[in-house]
Amino acid sequence: MQSILTSCVTIAFTRSESEIPERYYKLNDAVNSILDNDIVPAGYEEFVESLKLMNELSNILRNKMVSHGYLEFNSPEPKILVDEKCHPYKIELRNQGTGEKLIENFMICANETVAGFVEDKNLPGIYRVHDTPNKDKLASLIKFLNLKGFSIKGDPNKFKPTDYQRLLKLYKGREDEIILNNLTIQSMSKAKYSDENIGHYGIASKRYAHFTSPIRRYPDLTLHRLVKEYLHTDTTAGYWKKRLFDIAIQSSKKEQDSINCERDVEKMKKAEYMEDHIGEIYDGVISGVCDFGIFVMLDNTVEGLVRIEDIPNDNYFYNKELNLITGRKTKNRYMYGDKICVKVVKANRETSQVDFVIV
Repeated sequence: MQSILTSCVTIAFTRSESEIPERYYKLNDAVNSILDNDIVPAGYEEFVESLKLMNELSNILRNKMVSHGYLEFNSPEPKILVDEKCHPYKIELRNQGTGEKLIENFMICANETVAGFVEDKNLPGIYRVHDTPNKDKLASLIKFLNLKGFSIKGDPNKFKPTDYQRLLKLYKGREDEIILNNLTIQSMSKAKYSDENIGHYGIASKRYAHFTSPIRRYPDLTLHRLVKEYLHTDTTAGYWKKRLFDIAIQSSKKEQDSINCERDVEKMKKAEYMEDHIGEIYDGVISGVCDFGIFVMLDNTVEGLVRIEDIPNDNYFYNKELNLITGRKTKNRYMYGDKICVKVVKANRETSQVDFVIV
C-alpha cells in the first residue's frame, strides 16, 4: 500500500515528463483502472479494498470542500511529447483521473491541517493566500457574460466563491467552456505566499499553506522546519518572525519567474510542433481579442493569431468598450468564445508565434 501511495504522490509532484519513469504511468493507469472502471490489472488485487476505501474518504473530503465554495476550473494542461532530439511530435491533454483527484484532496486536507496547527499555536507561519477578486475585472467579466447571452446578476463587492461556482456550472459542457473558465480565472486575484493568513478564496479555506512538497518548493520546506521546531519548542518564534516576510516575498517572486519560464518553453515547443503542420485546417475557439487581431486556441491548446487585416470580406475594427472586433459593412462580430475554423499559415519556434487565417 505504501508503495502505491508513494508512486502516486511522485506523479502528482513531478512537473517534467522526463522526470517520471514509465513505471509510474503504468501504476497510475492501474489505479485509475480500478477506481474509474472497476477493472483490476494483474498484480493489484491486494490493493483494491484499500484504494476504494481511500476513494470513499476522498469523495467525502471533496464534497465538504465544494459545500464551502471550492472552485474547480476546467483548464486542461497540455502534455508535449518529444522524440530523442527533443522535437515535439504530439500534443495531447493531461488526463486527471480519480487517482489524481484523490491525491489532490488528501494534499489539500494535509495543507489545511498544518496551517491550522501553526495558527492555533499563534506562532509565525508561512501561508498560501488568495485574496478576494479584483472588483473592476469581475465587473468586466459580468458585463461580458451578459453580452454573450448569460443573465448574470451580482455585486462585484460581495461576490462569494459560491457565486463563482454558479458561473462554472453555467459554462459546463459548452464549446467555449475552457475559454470562459480562463476569463473567469483572470478576474480573480493571484495566489501568493504570505506570513499573514488572510485565507484562500479559490479553495474556500480559512487557513491554508503549502506543506506537501518540500522537495521542490521552498515555502513547503520552510513550513516543515517550522513544524519540526514548534513540536518541541517555541523559542525560535522570534527568529522566524523576522524572516518569514522576506521568505514569502521571495518565494512568490520566484514562483512567478518559474511560471513565466515554463510558459515560454511551452509556447516555443508548440510553435515548433506547428512548423510541421503548415497549411492544415483546425477548429478552434477565440481566446483573445485585441486591436491587431484575434487569438484562436485549438483543441490541443495551441494558440495562434489571426491578424485583423487578414479577416476576409470586410474592413474590421476593434471595439474596446465591448472587447470585440466588428466589420464596418457586414457588422459581423468576433468575440471571446466564438467557435472558428482556421488554417495554419506560419509558425516560428524562435519567436514562439503561430499565425492563422480564417477558413
